Amino acid sequence: MQRIYFLLIPIFICFFCACGNKSSNTPANLQQVLIIGKWNLQKQSEEVLIDGTLKTDTTMLASNKTLSFAQFDADGKFSSISFYNSGGIGSTSLGNVIAADSLSGTYSFAGLAFKLSSAGLGGFGVGTVNFSTGPVPVIHLVSQSAQIVQLTASLLTLHMEYTTTQTLNTDVKNYKYVLDYYYTK
Repeated sequence: MQRIYFLLIPIFICFFCACGNKSSNTPANLQQVLIIGKWNLQKQSEEVLIDGTLKTDTTMLASNKTLSFAQFDADGKFSSISFYNSGGIGSTSLGNVIAADSLSGTYSFAGLAFKLSSAGLGGFGVGTVNFSTGPVPVIHLVSQSAQIVQLTASLLTLHMEYTTTQTLNTDVKNYKYVLDYYYTK
């Protein structure tokens, strides 16, 4: 009977080791797997503060005139494409105002921290045009951050902030942009 016990102990140890932690087959950060794919922008919120004062607070929704998506690839690269058509997406009428914008870069994870090589992603503001005359300000990026607020197999919410200084002659203004992107897959 003692021989059976001596044989059972190694068998149980091997069994528990084999059934234990299987993390070597899964990534350390599930977000790295979930983010891969094409994400369709449904809603975009944007706040712009100039020298600490809120100047713009806008929320834009997907419509038949706007289309935007972000593609995250497994190799750490992303692209973001936005379209605007005043006649509706797919309309080929000659009187339409049509605009497109694209952005590409890299993304990475350091543990759960998410990093993007760009300060923002493409969005619904692609059809907006501002005209001015005179000198153009010199713009310097001061800081940028990106944070995943929610990520599931079908939902992605990104919060991004970036700060710039804009210098025109001797006048320096501090701009802060706060962006929230709501995507579905």
